[in-house]
Amino acid sequence: MATRIFWRATKRGVRLVVRDQHFETAIASVEIGFGFDFESGTRGFEVSASPSGFSHGHESWTRLGTVSNLETGKQIALAAKGVVRRIGIESERGEVVMQLDRTIPLPGRKAVA
Repeated sequence: MATRIFWRATKRGVRLVVRDQHFETAIASVEIGFGFDFESGTRGFEVSASPSGFSHGHESWTRLGTVSNLETGKQIALAAKGVVRRIGIESERGEVVMQLDRTIPLPGRKAVA
């Protein structure tokens, strides 16, 4: 089975997920939070990622910043050092299917068009 990397919908935004035959692990997130962007003076999406590329609990993730829209946050999360490292590791192990063009809904929920 190929490893899949995709965006998974959450209640507050999206998480970048690596799914192999055994596990589904979030390695980055772009979610509405309590962050405040002092430059723009607005609340927005908090971008954070696992510094190692492997999830050790969301509390250990590095906060990368606050952005005003989801797409900008996704680009920042994909460029994070740990995320790039994890994608490289998975590519060395075997086939990786990158499905970043759409967001997969939570299990048991229908996709929103």
